Amino acid sequence: MWIKRIITHIPNTLTILNLLCGCTSIVMAFNGDLRNSAIFLLLAFHADVFDGLTARLLKVQSAIGKELDSLADLLSFGLAPAVILHVIMKNEMAIETFSFSLPPGKWIPLLIPFLLTVFSALRLAKFNNDENQEDAFVGLPTPANALMVISLPLIAFRQPESFVMDWFSTPFGIIVYSVGIYPHDCTNSFVRT
Repeated sequence: MWIKRIITHIPNTLTILNLLCGCTSIVMAFNGDLRNSAIFLLLAFHADVFDGLTARLLKVQSAIGKELDSLADLLSFGLAPAVILHVIMKNEMAIETFSFSLPPGKWIPLLIPFLLTVFSALRLAKFNNDENQEDAFVGLPTPANALMVISLPLIAFRQPESFVMDWFSTPFGIIVYSVGIYPHDCTNSFVRT
């Protein structure tokens, strides 16, 4: 009996590990350690993959697990990548601390990466309520977006002169990415059916 109880908690434990890794990633990013921030997001990604696999394999899927997974994904793959982009942009703009006392041309661009968080929340809410997405995703899953963002600190560490870094280390590149990554999902999320 106690073994069955332990088994039923394995997927949610992996989801909580995803959440903890996402929180650690955010702390690392705000401390300026983007490389380790990206590594913790990779750990979160692996925990996210295995929580769903183990839930299906052990046949212990639950409504609580589905909601917990979405909340963890919002933090790990919505907020944490936005913080990484925010810190990259802040570094490139040579701004030490974010403040609304900065000229609007400086603080407004620093907030644009957080559109990823908003779009991720819309994407996850839509996924949880869309019966057409039971077996297959429609649109860009939030972990896939996060993988793109977390590749930046790792590329910067290995190949700082890469063309990828030339594009994504500029405020313009980050703004274009942040605004353009979820356009289809976001416009459809506001449509009530």
